[in-house]
Amino acid sequence: MWVTPRASGGYMKGIFWHILEDCAGFQILQHKSRGGFFDGVLSTVRNVTPTLEKPPLTFRITFFNRYDGVTYILAVSDEEDTIRKHWTHLFDKLLPHVFSLRDCSQEPTFRTEENKMTKDEVIGASMELEETQFLLSKISSLAQLEEGEEAKNMEAAIEEFHRLFSSVTSDKLLTFYSCSLWVGSLPHQGTMYISENYLCFGSSKDKLVLPFRRITSLSKETVALGLLNNGLKIVTDETDYFFAFLSLGRDQAYVLTERLWKRAMDQLLTVTEATTPPATNRKAPPPLTRELSASTSMKMIGDDLKNEEYRRLFKLWDEDLMKSYACSYWWKGQYVVGRLYLSHNYVSFGSNFTVSGKDMRVVIPLIEIDAVDKKAVAFGRILTALNITLLSKQEFFLAIYSVQEVYDAIMNLWKTRPKQILSNPTIWEPWMMDPSLVEQFDASDEIKREKIWQAYLDKHSQGNPYAISMVQTLKAKKLLREGIPNILRRPLWQVLSGSRSRMQAKPGYYTQLLHHYRNQQTEAMDEIEKDINRALPSHPFYKTNEGVDMLRNILTAFSWRNREIGYCQAMNIIGAVLLMWMEEEEAFWMLCSICEDLVPEYYNKALLGSQVDQFIFESLVKSNLPDIYNHLTKIGLPIALITLPWFMCLLLSYTPWKIALTFLDCFLSDGPNILFQAGLAMFRLCEKEILAETDTERIIQLLRNKQYDVDALHRIAFGEYGTLPDTKISELRNRQKFQAIRELEEHKKKRIIYDINEKQKTRRNGKDDSVLIQ
Repeated sequence: MWVTPRASGGYMKGIFWHILEDCAGFQILQHKSRGGFFDGVLSTVRNVTPTLEKPPLTFRITFFNRYDGVTYILAVSDEEDTIRKHWTHLFDKLLPHVFSLRDCSQEPTFRTEENKMTKDEVIGASMELEETQFLLSKISSLAQLEEGEEAKNMEAAIEEFHRLFSSVTSDKLLTFYSCSLWVGSLPHQGTMYISENYLCFGSSKDKLVLPFRRITSLSKETVALGLLNNGLKIVTDETDYFFAFLSLGRDQAYVLTERLWKRAMDQLLTVTEATTPPATNRKAPPPLTRELSASTSMKMIGDDLKNEEYRRLFKLWDEDLMKSYACSYWWKGQYVVGRLYLSHNYVSFGSNFTVSGKDMRVVIPLIEIDAVDKKAVAFGRILTALNITLLSKQEFFLAIYSVQEVYDAIMNLWKTRPKQILSNPTIWEPWMMDPSLVEQFDASDEIKREKIWQAYLDKHSQGNPYAISMVQTLKAKKLLREGIPNILRRPLWQVLSGSRSRMQAKPGYYTQLLHHYRNQQTEAMDEIEKDINRALPSHPFYKTNEGVDMLRNILTAFSWRNREIGYCQAMNIIGAVLLMWMEEEEAFWMLCSICEDLVPEYYNKALLGSQVDQFIFESLVKSNLPDIYNHLTKIGLPIALITLPWFMCLLLSYTPWKIALTFLDCFLSDGPNILFQAGLAMFRLCEKEILAETDTERIIQLLRNKQYDVDALHRIAFGEYGTLPDTKISELRNRQKFQAIRELEEHKKKRIIYDINEKQKTRRNGKDDSVLIQ
């Protein structure tokens, strides 16, 4: 039967499947089950990594989509005759229909039995992007039976879930996966059930109920002697659990489990910090527990994950993704495959690096669009496309299959767009007031980098450095590592961090915030006043009332906007640096993007994110600089005691200005991993001095006052430590966050017990203390 096209684990093809037919990316596969020694080995491996089908149907038709690099299953059957009928229908009906649409002046025609489409013809008529999308959508429309089968399977799974796990029947089942659980040295095949608050596993021999709040670590692992990367390891205080999957099931289960585990952590943190006022500026994440069907709940989780990825990719922190479409972006004569994303205020494009080999992002504000036209442009054939023209006359050409749908959606959004556009501000350069800072930058080097950046901007944003619509490519990342010239830091910081899009979305917000809370006092404001003159006391700008007042304003406004954070030490230094390159409102929105989005938990009351990243950095020092790690451990100097201020201040005032600002350039674009790279480089350059010293205070001062070689620091940070493992860091961050939350919870319990004991002491007024709570 035809199935809704879904991804298949292509890397397993040679192990579990014979190829019966192979033509232009389409294949008929037959599952291996003929016995013999090799198939006996395969049977053992299958027990370790069972498929999602139970068992898989014998035959399937697959298609490799060269535009997204994914192999799709199109049809499945236990009968070879049935699968070959589908194969014939594909080549005699569906593909000729797809290719006939290339000439829009002709009616679609189908091949007759005597005029079949040959293999050479199919290869010669390789499908373009929009034709591939049309074929997959056509097969989806034929797959109604598959949708019904999935619903039946889910109903059966719910019944089995309730039968096996009566203690959690009130929890809504979200999905299930066929997998195996390792018990000792043997795999037990069964089913993993994931509900809103529990991960359960059931087999003929095992029954496991694991609340997400008990998970302490989650990671992807390999099985079958490291040959198959399809394992999932879940650690609790009591034991470790190892599950094995086939194909994409592991990745799907990992993403969902991680999501629900993080939710459990956030709930635990909320209870632990019950006395902390909620943030007034952030939209609460939608609850996962709604009175809806399980499939709807899964869709909601999927939508949340897509939203998070969309916001992170384009730095559109307050936007909600409406829909996305596969498309190709024609740019400077280059063909870039990716996806088009629509939200209420932006049209965005992100490339598929795996397929196109290009890393490219484009954000188009609806407010800046002058015209949207449908185009039929010939590039050897007819393509449906959109041409978007901005007020600046910058143009974007996007080839897309669902052109009418996308056009209608953009036009409807465009009609309701806001009318006010941010103007390019006047020159603002307080940083130049300090001669000692200016002299750190070689004038000829600044001019050289300015010319290189201006050439990039001329090509990618009509020469406007403030353009949110600037095309960001891999070349921009390389330029960032060399540092932004000071004259361009103000606009590019705003564009790279996403703060300019925020400011454009809420004109007047900052002024209203200051006016509304004028003359009101909070604990945060008291702390701000204590620190206001400690930020950059030697800089001439902060010896003036103007500089001090501007810094006070942005810190105070932020404390009112985000009461969950309020104010934290180090924010004064960050704010002071920002104000040296940008005006007050711009610096406020930049501070919001840093504290709320780029490092969202660094500055809350518990400094949770900072503590977590200290643990990660310590792990990186242990693996990359073991001699330093062992030495500091031996003399009893915690690494966090040295590096916590570095991370909190984003390395500002802890390294020479030139390299510190380059690190900040990269941080605003790529996030906090640059802090790990820089920290490792600083340790590396001081390795001999650290190992020769046993006085902890001297080591701290050594690292604090070191006159770093800027070129060497740059080379090591971006060279030796330029590719830190993102997945491993993410797993470490989750693990340590949970541990930190548990420590906060334990501290709170001890505090409650202490308070009770103190009250009992007071009531007894000197009587026997033997009944105190222990």
